[in-house]
Amino acid sequence: MSLGARRLFPVILGLGPLLAGPPSPQFAAQQAMRFHQQMQMHMNMQMQMQMGQARQAALNARRRQISEQAARMQNAPAAEEIAKPAGESWRIPVPAAGIRAEDADVVVVSDGKWLIARSRDKGADLWSAAVEGGLESGPVVVNGLVVYTTSDYRCVALEKATGKLRYQVQLETLRQFVMDGNNKTKVQFPIIEGQRVYLVTHGKGADGEAAGKLYSLDLNSGAKQWEAPLAAGADHPPVILGDRILVGGAPWIQAFQATDGKALWKTHLGGGRWMSPGVEVQGHYCLSLDETILSLDLAKGEVAWREKAGASLVGEGSRLFSIKQGTFGGPTLVALDASTGRTAWERKGVVHMPWIQEGRVYLTEEGGVRCLAAANGELVWSVPMAKPAPWPLMMFGTRLIVACPEGKITVLRALEPGTGKEIWSAPVQAKPGFGLFAADRAGIIFPGKDDLMVCLK
Repeated sequence: MSLGARRLFPVILGLGPLLAGPPSPQFAAQQAMRFHQQMQMHMNMQMQMQMGQARQAALNARRRQISEQAARMQNAPAAEEIAKPAGESWRIPVPAAGIRAEDADVVVVSDGKWLIARSRDKGADLWSAAVEGGLESGPVVVNGLVVYTTSDYRCVALEKATGKLRYQVQLETLRQFVMDGNNKTKVQFPIIEGQRVYLVTHGKGADGEAAGKLYSLDLNSGAKQWEAPLAAGADHPPVILGDRILVGGAPWIQAFQATDGKALWKTHLGGGRWMSPGVEVQGHYCLSLDETILSLDLAKGEVAWREKAGASLVGEGSRLFSIKQGTFGGPTLVALDASTGRTAWERKGVVHMPWIQEGRVYLTEEGGVRCLAAANGELVWSVPMAKPAPWPLMMFGTRLIVACPEGKITVLRALEPGTGKEIWSAPVQAKPGFGLFAADRAGIIFPGKDDLMVCLK
C-alpha cells in the first residue's frame, strides 16, 4: 500500500457511519469533493516531500564534493612548476562520473564497485580490484598505497604497484538513518598526515542519535593507534591544524590532540544540519554551518562571531571568502572581515570559489578571469574569456591554470599571477567533463565530457 493510501485509509473509514443507508445526492457530492480535496492535499504533500528530498540529495552531493575537494587539497603535496605540455599523451574512457586519484606514476579511477589503475606515462592498464562493500570515500594515492573507505565501515589499503591488499581495518559499524537530512557519508575521505591516516565516521548510535568516531591508523600497517568518540558524527573529513584535529558534526564542533586523540574542547553551535570544513585565520577556526559563517577561538572553542553568508569558505590574512546563493540575483562572492565577521565587500556573478594567495583574489566569472585586491575587491587585472570557465582556476607553482572552453575543444592557459599575462596555452581535443583537472611534473590530467580522460605531457 502506498504512503498516500495509508494516510487516506482512516479518512475513508471515517465515512462509514455517515454512508449507512442511501445518501442524498447533495451529501454524496460533498463527500466526494472532500475526498478529492483530501487526496489532492496528500498528493501535494508527497510531491513536496519528494522535491525536498531531491533538493536535499543534490545539496548533500554538492557538500560531499566540496568536502572531498578540500580533503584532497589537504593530502596534496606542494604544487610543482608546470611546463607547457608538448601534446596529448593518451586518452581513455572512464566510468561515468568516476572518482579519480593520481600521483606521478599512476592514475586510479573508480565507479564505486571497482578500482582500475593505469600508468601515467602511457595510460596502460596496471591492475583492477573489486571494492567489496562499495566505495564510500577516496581513493587517495600516497606512499606507495591506494587508500579508500567502504560503505561497510572499513579502511582498505592496496599496493599501488600491484593492487594487492596491504591491509583492511574494520571500524565500528553504525546503523543508517532513514531521513536523508541526517544520512551523511559513513566514513569520510581519509586524511594522510605523515605516517598516519585519520578517519571519521557517521551513523545512528545506540540511542538513535547521530554518532561516530575519530580514528588514527598507522599508514603502513593499518594498526589502530587511538580512537575518540564524536558527539554527533562527522559532516566532513578531519581538519589538521598543527597538533590539533578539528571535526564538525552539526551542531557540534570538537578539537582533539593529534598525538593521542585527547579531547581538547567541544562546542555546541546552537543548531544547524550540515557543517563544512573550516580554515584557520588569525588564530581562529572559521567554518560554515548551513549558510552561516562562525569564528571560534582555536584555543578554547569559544564562538567569537557568526554571520549569515554561504555554505563554503576559504580565507587568508584578514579576509574570509564565501559564495552566497541568491534567490534571483545569482551567486555573490562575499568578503568578510576575519576579526568581526562584517562584510568588507561583495561581487555578484561569481560561481566558483576563488583562489586566494598573497593578498590577491583570483577568480573566473562571466566574461573572463579577474584578479582583485583581497582588502577591498578592487580590480588589479582582467583577462577576457569568450565562455565561462567550467572549473575554478588553480595555482600550480607560480602559474595560474585556467580552462577555457572554445567550441569542441578546451584551451588550458597558464597566466602570470602578477599581471595576468599568458605564459603558454595548450589545446585539449575534448570538452570539459565531471571533476577537476590535475597538474604535476608527470603532466596534466583532463577530465573530458562523455566519460573521457585525457593526459597531456
